[in-house]
Amino acid sequence: MITMARRTNETENALDLTEEFAESAPEAPPIEPTPQPTARLIYVGPNVPDGVLRRFQVFKGGLPPYCEKLREKAPEITELFIPVEGLEAARRKIEEPGTNEARLFQ
Repeated sequence: MITMARRTNETENALDLTEEFAESAPEAPPIEPTPQPTARLIYVGPNVPDGVLRRFQVFKGGLPPYCEKLREKAPEITELFIPVEGLEAARRKIEEPGTNEARLFQ
């Protein structure tokens, strides 16, 4: 047997107050997206003489200006800067003969 509750004056008053309060409540401020952390890149190529670049050197917020000179001399070097999260996969590919990463490393 199903019994239904009767609506009482208290319930009706509570509903009226809720509706009235909802209409007068200030609008919530918009939620701004959380800023993404600055991308970190890691260099997986061989060491560049004179300490210009070291293997596994990490860069935060993009590449420094001195890397532009290297890119002019060897444009393919940019492919050896990868997101830090991809380090393990890149190391495996560098060690595997015949892959593009192994070719770039050489």
